[in-house]
Amino acid sequence: MKKALLGIIFLPIMYSCQKPVLTPITTKEEIVLCFQNYNPQSYTTPGGLSAMPLPKLVYVNDQGRFTEYNPQIDSDTLVIACPEDFKEIGLTYRNFEFNYYPIQQGDTVTIILDSLDYPLANSKQHPENNRFYNLNYQVRQGRTHQSREPQTWLREYIIYRIVNSIDYIRSQNWQMAQDYCSIDTLRYWYDTHQKNSKDSLSIFSKERLISQELYERYLSYLSLKELESQLMDNQDSTYYHKLEKEITDEKIDFPSYHGYLDLYLNYFRLHIPSIPSPGGSLIDWGSIFEELTLKPLPKLSKQALLARCVNTMKDETSSSNYLKYLDKYTLYTNDSSLYLKANKEYHLSADSNQLYLQTTAGKDLNFAQLMTKLVGKVVYIDFWASWCGPCRAEMSAAALLRQRFKDSDIAFVYLSLDTSKEQWLKACDAEKLSQLEYNYLVINAKNSKLLNQLDVTLIPRFILMGKNGSIYDGNAPRPSNEAIAVIIQKLIKD
Repeated sequence: MKKALLGIIFLPIMYSCQKPVLTPITTKEEIVLCFQNYNPQSYTTPGGLSAMPLPKLVYVNDQGRFTEYNPQIDSDTLVIACPEDFKEIGLTYRNFEFNYYPIQQGDTVTIILDSLDYPLANSKQHPENNRFYNLNYQVRQGRTHQSREPQTWLREYIIYRIVNSIDYIRSQNWQMAQDYCSIDTLRYWYDTHQKNSKDSLSIFSKERLISQELYERYLSYLSLKELESQLMDNQDSTYYHKLEKEITDEKIDFPSYHGYLDLYLNYFRLHIPSIPSPGGSLIDWGSIFEELTLKPLPKLSKQALLARCVNTMKDETSSSNYLKYLDKYTLYTNDSSLYLKANKEYHLSADSNQLYLQTTAGKDLNFAQLMTKLVGKVVYIDFWASWCGPCRAEMSAAALLRQRFKDSDIAFVYLSLDTSKEQWLKACDAEKLSQLEYNYLVINAKNSKLLNQLDVTLIPRFILMGKNGSIYDGNAPRPSNEAIAVIIQKLIKD
């Protein structure tokens, strides 16, 4: 479960877990999670491979929505509705894998990390449950590869290719693969992990530590893991048909099942041709969406898959395409939650003829107001984003350019197209933009016609404006190009 996870607007009930920690009073149909220094670090393999950031916590809320939550680093508390006997939550381990914990109804649990950043759940009211809560922690001991479950490696395409060719890679003396083990070893560890999990579940059931429902639920979860572990050995484009046999709305309340849907979707898309693009090729999420609507899948599971398509489109396709399928999703599913969330995040209801901006301090203004303020100055606009490598690569040269013209009649304007304000602020600090006077986040990039008028379809994009407020060059040279300094000098003198 990577970047395609479905978010939702959710206002959790929160209160302090600072010491002294008092056990919160819960109703029968709730669980309470107290996070203590829960700040899992990212992990990079010896070969330099790393995963996209995952949410620290995932669960399905009382409206049936897959929900992401990121606890505060020091301490945090979250109350979750739990109308059933237990609530499954997913906790991330170093951005490489999720681990799932079935928390008993009415329980209060403290979440901590062990010395290797592995999450542990400790019950305040029912310590006997800890054996089951942390089952995976127990059975994985001594049967992991670089501290990750064998299944994690078996279902990751790039890593699987490396370990499947480990003998050849080592014969070439490639340093990147020195610490990888063979596929046979991974499969042996995986089989051992599965067997020990099933044996432990059987013991818990006989001891009546868990209900029959929970026992059967986790046997089903292990069967999903088995199918996931076989993905890389079945590279034909029709293997998703086999995965469809396990798609059922009976599991929709479990975040582990949503992880399974992610894998199904990644496999389903293999039989749909990619779209050629100047940079290579793009996944055709629109065709994937259309074909999924025709498949006879259970209603709620299909809705979750379609939502994943739309959420992926917001970062991987044009804004117009994203809005088109956001509307299609709303009409097809009669579910307005995605639109409401997108409207809040991207100001879809705002005037599309304007470009709305926000400062790091949270102050709003629009592009027209900013340009009016800057009439009489040369203006050099940098459209960028935190995730854009070429954009970030220009920042050092941009700093030198600012320094070169620090006493001149020019304004350097930075407009970020980030979808995450948190990531934007972090990048601003890293690139020393936070204290600059004209540094903004574009908050309605998804529906702004002005971006289309300016032809900002790819970034980085630089626009140079004269002192009269008109565009001098709509595709100006980058800061690293010495030509830009010559042009700026000329405009300043004019």
